[in-house]
Amino acid sequence: MDHWHRTETDKGRPYAFKDAETLLDDFFDEVERVLTERGIPFQVVEVTEGDSP
Repeated sequence: MDHWHRTETDKGRPYAFKDAETLLDDFFDEVERVLTERGIPFQVVEVTEGDSP
């Protein structure tokens, strides 16, 4: 069990760790949510050879 913070003042909420891939997916989903909420575009700037699709 781990934790995550939904806002700057959130003391943390439980996060059930499954695996690294899910953790990264969940993290970037949350990043996208926060940026969208604040009116900041969420886009991939550059993908180089060898990067996963």
